[in-house]
Amino acid sequence: MKQWIAVVLISVFVIAGMGVPARAARLPDLLGKIVIQTDGSKGMWYISPRDKSRYYAKNEAELFVIASQKSIGISNKDIKKIPLSAKQKADKKLVQRLKGLFVLQVEDKGKMWYINPTNGIRYYVKDAQALRDLMLKIGVKEKGVVIASYAMNRAQHIQDPIFNDVAYVAYSNETFSNAKNADTLLPFASLAKLMTALVILEHPIDWDNKVVITQEQIEYPWQYADKGTTSEIDLKAGDRVSLRDLWSAMLIASSNQSAIILTDASGMDREACIKRMNEKGKEIGMLATTFFDPTGLDPRTIGTAKDMARLAETAFDDLQIAHTSATKDTIIISVANGETERNVSIKNRNTSLLAFEPSASKTGFLTEAQRTVALKKYGAIIVVLHARSMNERNTVIQSLIDGISQSQSIAVN
Repeated sequence: MKQWIAVVLISVFVIAGMGVPARAARLPDLLGKIVIQTDGSKGMWYISPRDKSRYYAKNEAELFVIASQKSIGISNKDIKKIPLSAKQKADKKLVQRLKGLFVLQVEDKGKMWYINPTNGIRYYVKDAQALRDLMLKIGVKEKGVVIASYAMNRAQHIQDPIFNDVAYVAYSNETFSNAKNADTLLPFASLAKLMTALVILEHPIDWDNKVVITQEQIEYPWQYADKGTTSEIDLKAGDRVSLRDLWSAMLIASSNQSAIILTDASGMDREACIKRMNEKGKEIGMLATTFFDPTGLDPRTIGTAKDMARLAETAFDDLQIAHTSATKDTIIISVANGETERNVSIKNRNTSLLAFEPSASKTGFLTEAQRTVALKKYGAIIVVLHARSMNERNTVIQSLIDGISQSQSIAVN
């Protein structure tokens, strides 16, 4: 009797529409279309019908370059088979094959045309301004969540501006595990300083040598962020500071000023340092990474969580880097400026991270990068990129540590 009543009640709920999963909304077909994003970065997108992926442009000039790169050649004879208006006769098979593509009229100075996937009509795209006019005329407006239903292309080496998730991976014995979005290109922020440290260590350094800090070095971070918004210690132009103390400030307090001062004191110019950072990255297998400055402040410095795991393993294997980065206590250094001396604190402010008791660690933050971290625990490397809150970062870290501990326990047993 009770079972019969239960069946009746469930039937009533279903008829009333309660407890029935909502039907997934059908996403619009954007293949071959020029899309204007209405939220987030509010950029422009081209959804290629050939590889079914999306290409991002900040403006019409960038989009024109993408259109040129993705275009295919067409003869004068065939271009005439594609109508300029709905009234003209068309070669339906040819139009169907070229819908949504940019084509170059190779026999006529490379004139570029766009074949509207909606009606099969071709539009002449003379330049970036013409492309902008075309976007305003036939471009599709959509939110980022809809655009994101198409995969980000692999040709553009940029951060996906629609990405809104966390990326992470564990790495041990040349094996990746417990990964999520670990091949997604994302900014490293101050994790890039691990590579800066490795490159600096390739040069003979007199750690007791004291350098005089310039105003330009103090102001270096301000080209990327407002004054006072980046990680620094209390340094001033005219200060005389030892390279050892600057090293500590770079790896413990993540001082961007210290990173650029150390770079300048290494005997390399900045361009040479960045070049070497990229070379060394390739040497250790960071094939998807590009460095643009020694501090990580440049958001164009991007790579994958897997690449960062390779870097962190190499960096943390160096005792000078590992020992300094794991420092918990505040260090007080003496800084001279003219006849005046003062004490300056170097403090690791990552209290919640230190609670995990890593044997080495480095953190970073940029608006574009969100919270990033690389740490070593139980001999394994953990990397988290684009954590959108401290709680998310720490939750992921704990989960990865638990996974490493469990796998090592299984291996022992």
